[in-house]
Parts: sequence; C-alpha cells; structure tokens
Amino acid sequence: MKVKKEMFDLLSLLKVFDANFVNDAGCVQLQGLDVNSPSGVASAVRALLLPEFHTYTKAAQDRLTNLLRILIADPSENFGALFERVI
Repeated sequence: MKVKKEMFDLLSLLKVFDANFVNDAGCVQLQGLDVNSPSGVASAVRALLLPEFHTYTKAAQDRLTNLLRILIADPSENFGALFERVI
C-alpha cells in the first residue's frame, strides 16, 4: 500500500475476518464456506463485512469506498501486505 494510513483504514474494515475478532456467531456463519470460490467470498462479505461497514458513518463509508476504487484501479498496487495482516 502506498500510504500506511490507508492500509490501517482498510484493516479496520477487514478486521471482521481476523480469527481474533470473529465471534462464535460469525464462525457459524462462515462454517462450510469455500473461501476460494467467488460465491463463498461473497457470502462471507455479506455475513460479516457488510454489517460492520453499515455501522460506519456515511462519511467513513464514502471515504473507504473511494479509497477502494482508487486502489483497485491502480495496477501497481500490491494488496499482499494488507492481506498478510488479516490472517
């Protein structure tokens, strides 16, 4: 990630997938999902990430949405460091 603060902004959202953060109910929702399939990832996002995202203020939601659009559009961006932090 180009800017360290941006990484922490995204990490705050992706914490819902951290084994230290997910509660028992979240684990049940993820049970049996194939995280290597697009449908499994979509189910996990709907179950854990969207409810967390909707707790954010509108301004925070807009900032994160715009940040993701910018970073995804940049072919030189490397998300490896970000995802290594969410294991």
